[in-house]
Amino acid sequence: LFMSVAPFPAEACPDLANAYEGLGLPDKALQSHQRCLSLDPSKPDLKFYLARAYEKRDRLKAAEKLYLEILASVPVYSDASLGVARIRMAENRYVEADKLVNEVLYRTKGHVDAYLLAALIADRSERREQAKVYIREAIARAPDYADLYRTLGHWCHQDKDYDCALRAYTKLGDLEPENAEARAKLAEVRGLTP
Repeated sequence: LFMSVAPFPAEACPDLANAYEGLGLPDKALQSHQRCLSLDPSKPDLKFYLARAYEKRDRLKAAEKLYLEILASVPVYSDASLGVARIRMAENRYVEADKLVNEVLYRTKGHVDAYLLAALIADRSERREQAKVYIREAIARAPDYADLYRTLGHWCHQDKDYDCALRAYTKLGDLEPENAEARAKLAEVRGLTP
């Protein structure tokens, strides 16, 4: 309804797509993102939302094309750089992904999602200890970001560092008390801790 009367429908459009995502209607969400971009193809944010929607659906080439278009016009658009870095990581091109993430970290002085991505890249390229350093830096900057604790807990559990896993899963449980998987992980680690 708002889209039909809004003076600037492109401004409202991403909310419509997000509503479809929340309802579990990914195809409708993707169509909405495409519609949004058609309303104002000059807006980098609308390109970003559509690129992210493509990426979530493993349409990486379509996502990459849009991310690169954004960066051609706005070279400091950090989230587009991170989008390209995620695609490079998916292609096992870790050096390129690392370079993009480090540029964002340098430019932004601590973008939390860049730290998380740097951690994932480090882990996939078999640098677990460096990955944990990045994740802990992200936690220091965003102590209520549940995915950070989920990732750290998983790595600590794999490394048999049960005290670390216990702390991470306890915090995750505090942040997501209704999450059954988080409660199960916490119970499992408690059983392994002396």
